Amino acid sequence: MASNCTGGTAAASASSAIGAALSASKTKTKKKHFVCQKVKLFRASEPLLSVLMWGVNHTINELSNVPVPVMLMPDDFKAYSKIKVDNHLFNKENLPSRFKFKEY
Repeated sequence: MASNCTGGTAAASASSAIGAALSASKTKTKKKHFVCQKVKLFRASEPLLSVLMWGVNHTINELSNVPVPVMLMPDDFKAYSKIKVDNHLFNKENLPSRFKFKEY
């Protein structure tokens, strides 16, 4: 726009005044920088306790999306999923790198 130019003629100054009036009516919007939400990890000093805490947390998160059954049947007590976890978010010196987890 002409408002960025310095010096000049009367036409340039008039167009810069119009440009300034138009830009004053518009609001400036800033660019939004989105940051991924961090996953809260439950850590413990013992590796097996950390694995158990992860399993409980994962099961609770999965069950929050499932409606509560009216009546329990024998098939409800069988393992319906088996998960293999590569433990890349934990410190591998203190925790097992991979483990399996069954959900019932």
